[in-house]
Amino acid sequence: MKSLSEIDANLQISVRIDQPDVVWHEPNEEGFTVYGLEPQGLLQSPAVYRRMPDEVAKSVSEGVYGLYRNTAGGRIRFTTDSEYVALRCGYDILCNMPHQPLTGSTGFDLYITDQDECRYFKSFVPPWDAKDRAHGYESIIHFGDRRKRDITMHFPLYNNVTLLHIGLQMDAVIMKSAGYLFADPVVYYGSSITQGGCASRPGNSYQGFVSRALNLDQINLGFSGSGKGEAAMREYIASLPMCAFVLDYDHNAPDEVHLSKTHEPMYRAVREAHPDIPILCLSRTDVHFGLKQEMKAVIRQTVEKAQAEGDTNIRFLDGDLLFGTDCRDDCTVDGTHPNDLGFYRMAQGIIVELREMLNL
Repeated sequence: MKSLSEIDANLQISVRIDQPDVVWHEPNEEGFTVYGLEPQGLLQSPAVYRRMPDEVAKSVSEGVYGLYRNTAGGRIRFTTDSEYVALRCGYDILCNMPHQPLTGSTGFDLYITDQDECRYFKSFVPPWDAKDRAHGYESIIHFGDRRKRDITMHFPLYNNVTLLHIGLQMDAVIMKSAGYLFADPVVYYGSSITQGGCASRPGNSYQGFVSRALNLDQINLGFSGSGKGEAAMREYIASLPMCAFVLDYDHNAPDEVHLSKTHEPMYRAVREAHPDIPILCLSRTDVHFGLKQEMKAVIRQTVEKAQAEGDTNIRFLDGDLLFGTDCRDDCTVDGTHPNDLGFYRMAQGIIVELREMLNL
């Protein structure tokens, strides 16, 4: 019996690169810029792709230490006139989940910026048997013609990327792309939803939608099951440069007592380090209205207390409202984790708030 890819050619993917003029580059070479990942790791040879330093992750919790090398939020930007972009990647674990496709957990996707609009073009799709391919795969995207393009490639939302090469034509131009609107990123802290579970591809996390709509850099510090507001985490977050902070972790708080002990201290640590930035505090999204109201009350209390003390640059965003009402029950894969529709709707609410708070 024929396989599905043999029956439908549109489902075939390239897993080996045979272009005779391909030259492989590392993302720390001239012309490439990596965003969203910890800078010191990128300076190592070979580069180490991680979201925070080893010692910080280890000091936070076992869960964070198990996830900090997941590359959620990582991006590579460059300008090239190559007719194609090829990818060669390696990983030391495969995050194979029943409710998120490999394109989201393990794949890369590619966007092209044209006339100030960053739009999806195509994905580097892992093969279905990726786990059997010696911890890596190759993929290629053809454009069909040769002209300069501003490229953004998103890293996987979950896998640990241990090796990454970008393949371009031998004589291709490689130049830095224009930067984001602000030099400093928006920093997001939270749970598996913040990390991007369960978007179908990396650019469809809610931060991806926000970043493209507002041309803002981002750092994704979402950790599945492990966003609990620990002291070591808030100290690290406060030390980061940022243009805004989005606090979104009540899904992982064991109860409202834990949240009340950690939420306001997280806000205060960031506010002390960054007196003027916008801080946006979210409550959990859910397809069912009105769940965990005691958690929401804790978050409201942080915001209202700060506002009463004179902080005019902090807001509360009610997660109950983000999925809307039309097709609300179609916004998740399992009742909790958003699909692409859910992430898009989350992003629309956040975009409204950040646009106003950043005067965009």
